Amino acid sequence: PKVGILRKAGNKRAGGINLMSMYHSQRDEEGFLKDPELFSAELLTNVHEGPMTFDRTASTIFFTRNELVEYAPDKLKKMQIYQAEKDSNEVWGKATKLPFNNIAYNFMHPTVSVEGDVLYIASDVPGGQGGMDLYVVKKVGETWGQMVNLGPTVNTPGNEVFPYIGADGALYFSSDGHGGRGNLDLFFTMLNGSKWTTPENLGAPFCSDADDFGFIVDSENRNGYFSSDRKGGFGADDIYSFY
Repeated sequence: PKVGILRKAGNKRAGGINLMSMYHSQRDEEGFLKDPELFSAELLTNVHEGPMTFDRTASTIFFTRNELVEYAPDKLKKMQIYQAEKDSNEVWGKATKLPFNNIAYNFMHPTVSVEGDVLYIASDVPGGQGGMDLYVVKKVGETWGQMVNLGPTVNTPGNEVFPYIGADGALYFSSDGHGGRGNLDLFFTMLNGSKWTTPENLGAPFCSDADDFGFIVDSENRNGYFSSDRKGGFGADDIYSFY
């Protein structure tokens, strides 16, 4: 994938750029976000981590992390998807790599269905429509099955990344291959029977002439967040909220 897509997955360590780690911010009594804190010391490593997603009980986390040990044939440690469980003491256990990962390719940006039995991810494995494609993976018993490409209606010769499955079944994602206002634009599609509908651009103010990605929304489709490197922010990629 192009450098910009991997930058959104985790910045390179070379050149003094910080590693990506997972943080959280609690709201105070007035509803304002407090200063961010490290999300979990147990899950912290010396490689890139994030983004992350949770099941509806918030006791299972899925997240992106660089492969820790093995190098791909191109001498890079690719992004892989991990899972961890929280115990009764609110401590996260050891993260395990999901079975569909392959050290030769990138697997990232997981989002899990409300029922907790379907994952949507982005990957650059061969055989897709283009650079990064979106895939669905269903749970089979206690493990995860094979990845299935969402097909040419959703995926393009460009990059489709940062999927998010809403409570109503809408699949939101970012793409630079469906056209739009900028590089990565925000889109959504719905599963109609066994086929995905033609993706629709979310339009302004969600989409700009910059990269817009990482869209999430609550179960009532009222409040949410997304990220963008549009002008007017505090840094490279900023988080925005909406109501």
